[in-house]
Amino acid sequence: MDAFTQINWSQFHLIRPYALLLIPILVIFHYWVTNKSKNSSGWSQLVDKNLFNWLIIDNQKVKKNNTRLFGLFVYASILMAALAASGPTWVEEKVPVSASASHSVIVLDLSPSMKAEDMVPNRLQNAKFKI
Repeated sequence: MDAFTQINWSQFHLIRPYALLLIPILVIFHYWVTNKSKNSSGWSQLVDKNLFNWLIIDNQKVKKNNTRLFGLFVYASILMAALAASGPTWVEEKVPVSASASHSVIVLDLSPSMKAEDMVPNRLQNAKFKI
């Protein structure tokens, strides 16, 4: 417990804070799925709401507990993935903006057709000139 209290929380920051936008999307998706599943059965319009919760349709009451546990596991996994994707860190590293590490590779056709003299002096010399 001492190691947790000695962490300097003032240096805590997220590398990619926009990844946390997945959490409200997850909440909206969960709300949409639960409302859709409640209204998906045709029996929900025919049976009283108090009785519908106790009605067993195709052994769904037994499956409901397993489905809830699996759903909880899936939502917790997505939440943890969103938190991990946001990149929590205590060490801020400066990224050099001016230094470009990109390199260019130029591929040039050196087949015998490049020595055709339909252009002056030939295709190969014109290609070298354009480079």
